[in-house]
Amino acid sequence: MSTTPRVLACWDGSANSERAVATAVELTRRLAGELDLLLVWDYLTQPHPWRTEYHHADAQRDVSEAAARLIPADLAHRACEELGLATEVIPSFADEHDYLLVVIGRSGRGGVLDHLFGTTTANVLRRCHTPVVVVPPATT
Repeated sequence: MSTTPRVLACWDGSANSERAVATAVELTRRLAGELDLLLVWDYLTQPHPWRTEYHHADAQRDVSEAAARLIPADLAHRACEELGLATEVIPSFADEHDYLLVVIGRSGRGGVLDHLFGTTTANVLRRCHTPVVVVPPATT
């Protein structure tokens, strides 16, 4: 087990997930830790719905580009992607990799699926054994 605190930021390309990453960056700095950026994708809620196929290489490229844009280069970090349902992948990924915190936006790209089946964030909160920080959307 690492003694360096590790924080997991969940990113789906939405504005609220980008606010969550900014919060995760600040928390990681305060903890003198390492940050992992996670994109969970599946064929129903892929970040590019206009494309008929989205693959691991696409997801890795997208999350790597997001990490380069959102996370300062001087902060130790990794860009990660997983195929599956976010409500299942995020809690298991957090457990498997021994994170101190998970940071997630209160709302994201879920759209219709979130309204039909409950929000991803609420389901992650119910299933996750790791403490979760929920970042609200920006107020206008």
